Amino acid sequence: RSSDLLVFDGLGKSTSDIGDIVDEETELTIVAWVYRTATSGTDYFVGEQGALRVGLTASNQVECEVMGIDATGSPDTDSFTSTATITLDEWYFITCIWDGVNKQFSIFIDQNKETQASTVVMLDAGSNNAAIGDEYDGAGNYYEGVLDELIIFDRDRKSVV
Repeated sequence: RSSDLLVFDGLGKSTSDIGDIVDEETELTIVAWVYRTATSGTDYFVGEQGALRVGLTASNQVECEVMGIDATGSPDTDSFTSTATITLDEWYFITCIWDGVNKQFSIFIDQNKETQASTVVMLDAGSNNAAIGDEYDGAGNYYEGVLDELIIFDRDRKSVV
């Protein structure tokens, strides 16, 4: 794919404290080329403490999770999982889109819409504790595999899929 790949061994290697991903956004898109080399549970390849995380489940489904507040102002979390699974040792173009304006979350794998669901959760304003290669909550859910062209947009980028 590229000479600038991010390779993670699943043993605690991550790029942490990369700054704030979520900062009062009403829309967010995360895209990446993903190559998973092993399954050890739900392993997140990007996350911000108390706001969001994106990864792959033990059954090799894409999971996008948003954390924040519900309509009443109470803490809440919504998690969305793709219907399709991925195969180990193959490249996939994964996109997670959170549209806070229309209160929807979408997951795409190789430009095919896998999941679209409604959510009442509004993203929590950033914590400045974002990481690539894990979910940044200390739980040890480190990603094992390779990432390329990871991009985080502060808007709904359906045009990338």
